[in-house]
Amino acid sequence: MINGVGVVQGKPIIHKVEPLKCPSRYVRVQTKYSVASVGTELAMIQRSANSADDKEVVRLGYSSAGVVIESGSNADYEVGERVAVYGAPYVWHGEELVVPRTLVARISEDVSYADAATVGHGAIAIHALRSANVQFGEHIVVIGLGLIGLLIAKLARAAGCFVIASEPDETRRSYVDRDGIQAVHPGNPGR
Repeated sequence: MINGVGVVQGKPIIHKVEPLKCPSRYVRVQTKYSVASVGTELAMIQRSANSADDKEVVRLGYSSAGVVIESGSNADYEVGERVAVYGAPYVWHGEELVVPRTLVARISEDVSYADAATVGHGAIAIHALRSANVQFGEHIVVIGLGLIGLLIAKLARAAGCFVIASEPDETRRSYVDRDGIQAVHPGNPGR
C-alpha cells in the first residue's frame, strides 16, 4: 500500500491505495516534493464537504517532483532519473505516482526537487499569459498575488511587460516590489 493525501466530506485523510501497474508509455515516480496550490485545494476540500457521497475520496495535488523508479516500455525514461510531473488525476500528494510520459519532464542536477515541483504552477502561469496574448512591452494588471498570480507577474515582467499587481496583503505585495513590478493596494470598497 502507498499513502497519499485525500479528503472525504471536507476532512483531510491519509489515503491508502494499492500501487498501480506501470503500463507502456508511463513512468512510476517516487515523490520527493509535492507543491500545494492553497486556493485550488481549499476549493476541492469545500466541494468535498458539500458532497452527499460520504465515501468519495478526493485526491489533492497536481504538481510534484521525484525519481523514476519504474519505466513502462516506450516511456523514454530511465530508472533513477530526476523528473517533475504535472497533471491530475495522475499527480497528487502521494508517495508514488504512475504518470503518462507526456506529463513528465526531466530536471537537471542544479534544480532542486522543491523548485521542480512547481512545474504545474509555472505551466498554468505561462498558459494564462499566452491565452491573454500578452506582447512584449505591454502594460498588464495582475489581480491577486497568490502563487499563480505571483508567477504570472514575475514571468510577464521577465518578458518585458510593465506589470501592476493588485493585492490587499502587504506581505504578498512585498514579494514583487523589488522586481520592478508596481504592487498596489486595491482599497476596500464597500466595507
